[in-house]
Amino acid sequence: MNMHACRGLLLLIPILLAFSAVLAEEPGGQELVGTWTGEIKIPGSPLEIIVELDQDDNGWLGNIDIPAQGASGLPLTNIRVDGGSVEFAIEGIPGEPAFGGTLSHDRIEGSFTQGGQVFEFAMSRSNGKGADREPARRQEVFEDPEGRFTVPVPENWQAEERDGYLVLTDRDGSIHIKILVVEEADGEKAIEMAWERVDPEFGLEVTQILTPPSTSGVESTTVVNYDLPDERIYQGVARSFQGVNFVLLVAADLSAIQRRQAQITIIDSGLKIHGVEETDLSGMAPGSVDEIIDELESFIEEYREGYRIPGASIALVQDGRQVYGRGFGHREYGGDAAMTTDTLMMIGSTGKTLTTMLMASLVDEGIVDWDTPAIEVFADFAVADPELTGAITLRNLVCACTGVPRQDFEILFNSSQMEAADIIRSLGSFEFYTDFGEAFQYSNQLVATGGYLAALADGAELDSLKQGYSRALARRVLDPLGMTDTYSSHGQINDPGRASVPHQPALDTGEPRPMDVSGELLLESIMPAGSHWSTADDMARYMIAQMAGGMNADGEPVVSREGLEKLWEPQVSISSTSSYGLGWIVGEYKGLKELSHAGNTLGFSSEFSFLPEAGIGIVVLSNTRLANAFSGAVRQRFYELAFGLESGEAESGARFGLEQIKTQQEQISEKLLESVDSEEIQPWLGRFANNALGEIEISYVDDRLAVDAGEFKSELRPLLDRHGDLESYMSYTPPMAGLPLKFERDDNDRPVIRFGEGMSRYIFEPVDS
Repeated sequence: MNMHACRGLLLLIPILLAFSAVLAEEPGGQELVGTWTGEIKIPGSPLEIIVELDQDDNGWLGNIDIPAQGASGLPLTNIRVDGGSVEFAIEGIPGEPAFGGTLSHDRIEGSFTQGGQVFEFAMSRSNGKGADREPARRQEVFEDPEGRFTVPVPENWQAEERDGYLVLTDRDGSIHIKILVVEEADGEKAIEMAWERVDPEFGLEVTQILTPPSTSGVESTTVVNYDLPDERIYQGVARSFQGVNFVLLVAADLSAIQRRQAQITIIDSGLKIHGVEETDLSGMAPGSVDEIIDELESFIEEYREGYRIPGASIALVQDGRQVYGRGFGHREYGGDAAMTTDTLMMIGSTGKTLTTMLMASLVDEGIVDWDTPAIEVFADFAVADPELTGAITLRNLVCACTGVPRQDFEILFNSSQMEAADIIRSLGSFEFYTDFGEAFQYSNQLVATGGYLAALADGAELDSLKQGYSRALARRVLDPLGMTDTYSSHGQINDPGRASVPHQPALDTGEPRPMDVSGELLLESIMPAGSHWSTADDMARYMIAQMAGGMNADGEPVVSREGLEKLWEPQVSISSTSSYGLGWIVGEYKGLKELSHAGNTLGFSSEFSFLPEAGIGIVVLSNTRLANAFSGAVRQRFYELAFGLESGEAESGARFGLEQIKTQQEQISEKLLESVDSEEIQPWLGRFANNALGEIEISYVDDRLAVDAGEFKSELRPLLDRHGDLESYMSYTPPMAGLPLKFERDDNDRPVIRFGEGMSRYIFEPVDS
């Protein structure tokens, strides 16, 4: 998950503190008050800007958004208005960026200067406020009084200084993050000292100590996890620099973390230690990809085997063409068919970018607008809050910024009973837990609805929305781009023999286990959100079109450059350096903007990433579930090699991932039992039901305990906790291996089955015979 933009203007991104300077009111006043939208005309890459200007009793004030760089709400200074002349600047930025122009008939035109470079700019008065566009929210930043660190304060959080440390609290008071500077070189000891300081009675048992790879400049990182009482989470994180540890202590309700995980990530990733130097590649050009292939291939093969991935397909793009493609391993574990760059695999959520590109083409034609209310496209559209029903727009459906948490199990347990229209109608029960734009939350149902409403707007019938979506995507995106090997569903593949077999690793051994492709059909009810199939070669064609501003290989526009760049405008922060756009992750790789998305299905993984100005990108497709550690490491190593970096971050990250997987598998192997106490489980045999997930049946046949959810079946095995007591019964066989079911009794002593925790807790109650 990552980002990049104009080399000269990247200097604007590091602004941390809010500042606002105003000057005495000058003539020309109210004509300038309002929102102005336009662009700085950088050759080949116009840069969108949104400027807000206002007046109060003290004079002029304003701010500027630069969406492509993730910059939002940057305050303006030196605002001067003299007749038709308008000037303003952004203070404290290297290169002294400044604007000077002339106002004429609701339009301002003039010159933008920074660091000796001069570009024309033009803006027109906007009909609506910039806030209506829901850009990524500007974070306030806390500066340590002693100058040792800075840290972002997320929207609606409170920052309070106590006796030598900082406390950050979410709006509900359910999450408390304390930040301390501890004069102790050992991370584990520093975390212990920090707890003693803020809570002398803290005595929770340590359950895990990790030493993950450190970010650039930090000498070491330590993470300590604790016993989890009553759905509470406690964690300590220490980063060591020059013999001192910067410690974060987290204490939070599990449900609050599920709502606000992204805001916690903003704090954690945004903690900046004074004196730590980070690598900045701004303005640098990569070397030729041809010169790094041998080293990259060696890395890929070493870690493909280490992670026990049956097969992977890699494509590299540079300067508008595919410069490399190769398959590694096999289409099926233990099989003979080699993986190639035209092997078909599912791309999971990477397909969300295809859906929003389809939506952008409709916006280009004026059929809909991003701010078209969903209810105008589908009159029966509704969510739990009637006031929000009429306010939710097409943009809101695909921005991950509306505050709806993931509810994927409703899909997996009910897939065969849900047509596309049912997915849309299922939103009627959805509640929104944060304000729009406040916290990143990922909902497959919302994105699927966005794609289906796009199909409706394009003329599809309600009772055949899947087919309508597929036709619209093919006609508007896939066919014009020459993506002849990309499909919305498995049933559309014209040559199934080229499709890879999906896999899931065994929970206890990690051995790849082929699974029937029918398990992947569970995702087809949310087709626009991630049931797509493609090849590395086809995804390379897609990447080239993105880099070309929406044009195909013949130079014809499939989507306008302006329409494409709308998809890359940050809507909500994911971390201190990344945001979610419209179906895209807008992030950063060492100062360079990175556009990306990753995807997972039940048996496939994908990684799609490119650096627009550097002109390079990578596609990684794998035929196993949750191969993200592998594909992310390959992506990172590719960028390291391309820029001649030998920092070892990719290597250390890949090794750490392997260690974690090995440790987890060893723990499960020790605690997962093959035999079941047949007498103990008798009260839980039979049918149970949950309003959201439907019915399941628990059976015990031939000495095997099993769950049948209708959509899938799986063997259940007892899993012991670290004390040797029964913790749950874990589903062991694909396609849904790894689901923990807890056999419990309710307040009336009835046998019930609990699945999930926090906001994702489901209780199955017995069905009366």
